[in-house]
Formats: sequence, structure tokens, C-alpha cells
Amino acid sequence: MPSISVITPTCGRKTLSRTLDSLLLSGFTPRDEVLVTGDGPQPVARAICKQYQTKLNVVYQETPVTHDVGGSQRNAGLKIAKGDLLAFLDDDDVFFPRSLNSIREEADKNPKTGLFIFRVHLWWWGNRIIWETPGKLKIGNINGTGLILRNVPGKVPRWTPRYEGDFDFAVESSRLWNGKIKWCEQVTVLQKPPTDDWKNVF
Repeated sequence: MPSISVITPTCGRKTLSRTLDSLLLSGFTPRDEVLVTGDGPQPVARAICKQYQTKLNVVYQETPVTHDVGGSQRNAGLKIAKGDLLAFLDDDDVFFPRSLNSIREEADKNPKTGLFIFRVHLWWWGNRIIWETPGKLKIGNINGTGLILRNVPGKVPRWTPRYEGDFDFAVESSRLWNGKIKWCEQVTVLQKPPTDDWKNVF
């Protein structure tokens, strides 16, 4: 089974704790890693990561302050990622239970596919679930936390410093992998759950 690097940019939100908690239910293995990158010094995030080091393989690092909606922090994570697969999860989002197991299964069943696009539950956007239209790489039809990419040298693009960076990343990934994309029906991520008691949302 492939290992997974989960790349998490942070601006120091306390919700990082529930993000890391969700990984414990998602099928996280000792071969996986969580790469948390602060937008500048983030003492709250650093302290939270330290609390989870005996439970998860957590690496905390910082970049200079950029305020570029996490693009630079994701790129910093990409530079050091060792997993076979790359996943992205913001510090106020959570994985649904067994999501990493499902991601691994899809990757094993589709060894020639480079980019997997899973669906994301946008709680904050009227409970919308995207993607809505499979096969359409367009702004509003994908979300960065649903993107899973094989970590192959020369086939991993950079994240652009703009709000639509997830779209740019998906388009460039598709180009590098010659359009070898799999649109996956499963919803793997819940974005911005409205309560700290997030497990009751499932």
C-alpha cells in the first residue's frame, strides 16, 4: 500500500488539533507523515504538533510570512514530502473516517493514474459537495483538499500564490500526467465543520 504525505498549511488556528485528530481515524499508518507549515512563526501550531508527535509522524516547519492563502506553505511541504502520494488538508478541515484507506485503494487499483480528484463536503457553502461535474477541470468544480497526486519527480507542480491555486495545481498536474486523472465519487474531506464536536457531524 502506498504511503501518504498530508500537507497542511497553518496560520495558527486552534482547529489544527481537530484536523490532526481526524487523521487518527482516517487510516493513518506509521509510514505516513503530516507536514505542517506555518505562515511565519506560529507558536500555537508548533505546540499542537508537539502534542501529537507520539501519535502521528508530524513534521512542523515555518516559512517567511507570505499571506498567500497557503500556497508557499504547501510548496514548502512538497519540497520535503517523502510519501508515495500527496494529500492536502487545511488547518480547519477534517478527513472523514477511513479516507486515507480509500485513497490508497484507489491508487492501487489505478497504477497509471497520476491525479485523483475526490469529492469535498463544503459545510460553510450551503453544504455543497464538489466536484459536481466529473471530467470538468474548472474553478468551482474542484477543491484543493480533494486532490491526491502521485509523488513522482518531475510530475509535481508548484502551488500558485492565489485563491484559485488549487485549480492551477490540478491543471498543471493533469498536463504533467498527460491527462491521467481519476474522478472519485467518495467524499473524503469535511471543510470547516461548524463545531469543535466535529465527530457528531459524521
